Amino acid sequence: MAKKAPFFSHDMNARHDPKISAMRGVYGAEGYGWFWMLIELMAESDGYQLDCKSKYAFNAYAMQLQCKADDVHKFVSDCIEEFDLFITDGTTFWSNSLRNRMQYRDAVSEKRAEAANKRWEKKQNDANALENDANAMQKNANETKQNETKQNNIKDISGTEVPKRTKFTIPTIEQVKTYCDERSNSVDPVKWHDYYTSNGWKVGKNSMKDWKAAVRTWEKSSITNTNTNIYPIQSKADKDAQQREELKREIVGGMTLEDIGKARSIIDITPNQNSLPQFQPRQ
Repeated sequence: MAKKAPFFSHDMNARHDPKISAMRGVYGAEGYGWFWMLIELMAESDGYQLDCKSKYAFNAYAMQLQCKADDVHKFVSDCIEEFDLFITDGTTFWSNSLRNRMQYRDAVSEKRAEAANKRWEKKQNDANALENDANAMQKNANETKQNETKQNNIKDISGTEVPKRTKFTIPTIEQVKTYCDERSNSVDPVKWHDYYTSNGWKVGKNSMKDWKAAVRTWEKSSITNTNTNIYPIQSKADKDAQQREELKREIVGGMTLEDIGKARSIIDITPNQNSLPQFQPRQ
């Protein structure tokens, strides 16, 4: 027997029911106990009904009720035919009151289970939707990054398309000259190359990333100045270095070789004689 429910509703005044009172008048308290034991067995059975056709069915009931099989058989027959407490179809018997109560309870339980399943499904769908949104956002971000990586050209401030920046490589003077010729500007390639070689290929305090952009900057400076060989605006560090070099040359120009040797430790003049400016020491 399959257990369907751990409980069923039981009226507190069931003993006063006319049909049950009639049964109690014949079978007494023992019959009242038998009745409720059979009701409990029905509640635990499929379809909320008990077998009355099998050969040994009443022997099983007698063991539960702790009485003889014939006594149970007679009690059930009276409950069907005399007291109208049970119904039979010749194969099984049941209580309409119990069946109606249990079917109502099952319907309520089924509706509650259905509602709980819908709530759970909604939570799962919401969670899946959030996960899908997150995956979509990540996918879009990845695609955007890939598109940016695949982009071959970018535009400078003048609208001219230039190759996307790669690892900086110091250009040769010939490359600078070729680029200046292409742009038909008045930038001196040699002077430009010497300038950035001397400052370690830096633009201000930052390392150079695009030498062609630096050429265009010189080109714009040349357009706005009558001196076409003008240097671009220097940073303070570059100005200080230039002034230091000029000071060295002024000092060296007015000193003897002996004086130059003594001054090297003070002004950090490089000992390479080839780097010193040409001069005629005083006799």
